[in-house]
Amino acid sequence: MKKALPILFLIVGALVWFFFGRNAENTETDSTYLSNEAEAVSSDVTEPTSEITELPEQAPLVASDPEISNVIPSFPIESLPLFFPQQLDQKLKQVIAEDLSIIYGDIESFDILKVDPALIVTSEGREYVLAKYIDFRGRGRYFPDEIKDIYIYENASGKQVFVSDETVEAYQIAESRRNAAPEVYGDLEDFLHMMNNLDEVSIQNPEERFYLYGEAQRYEKQMLETLTPKSFQNAYGRNRYRTPSLLEIKRGNEFDSLLQDLGNKFVAKVYVYDQANRISDGSPPFVYHEGKWKLLIVIPGT
Repeated sequence: MKKALPILFLIVGALVWFFFGRNAENTETDSTYLSNEAEAVSSDVTEPTSEITELPEQAPLVASDPEISNVIPSFPIESLPLFFPQQLDQKLKQVIAEDLSIIYGDIESFDILKVDPALIVTSEGREYVLAKYIDFRGRGRYFPDEIKDIYIYENASGKQVFVSDETVEAYQIAESRRNAAPEVYGDLEDFLHMMNNLDEVSIQNPEERFYLYGEAQRYEKQMLETLTPKSFQNAYGRNRYRTPSLLEIKRGNEFDSLLQDLGNKFVAKVYVYDQANRISDGSPPFVYHEGKWKLLIVIPGT
């Protein structure tokens, strides 16, 4: 029995999102791939404007504006440029563009569908007609709660991805959160680097990298007595951990899920690539506790 205990961490980690995540709806089942918001839009969809398109292994990122080709990447779908209806600081545009590249860079396929009647939105006193949206399929559909449907805006410059005022506001809040705690975000980068290089680093006290939550604390002795640097490496070194979206690094009580129970602690939702480079939500969230990022461990059913 003791030999099997280290594996418990891996099993528990894989089950964390059964209780804490809202992204269970992002499974590979065709009948559940749309969010509630997308389903509402789909009811008004007419004929699609293109066939389902399979993405290459690495979606290209090109300029959204020739003058800033080295600064702002485009949306990682068909290299569509981003359209910002608001007048924004160039740095914030860069933050948004790079983060959207993280969020949508793993999408397997998509379709551009027509919305009828078209959606009319207003930004800074001007109206914009949005007649198409991107319908995502397959793996990689792990979207932050703050981002809903992705609409296409067409004008004389062609098709562009419309970055809504709501999306901009979400990133302004996220950026303010990061600016208020730069050391926390810096430590997260270090922790991600460590987790992605477990074959090269030695974790002398792996028990310090777990945050046992709720009922898991009762079984701390049993869960940790056979834990070694090698077993930690074997359990968690098999995956590659994706940099979390800026929108999914926030206080526990700011999430729309049971992560709220973690209160004022910083939490990061993390997605992983397996050895076949397939992405999933099979990683425990990271939680910042006592000046360190740790793996959140819960006992299923508590």
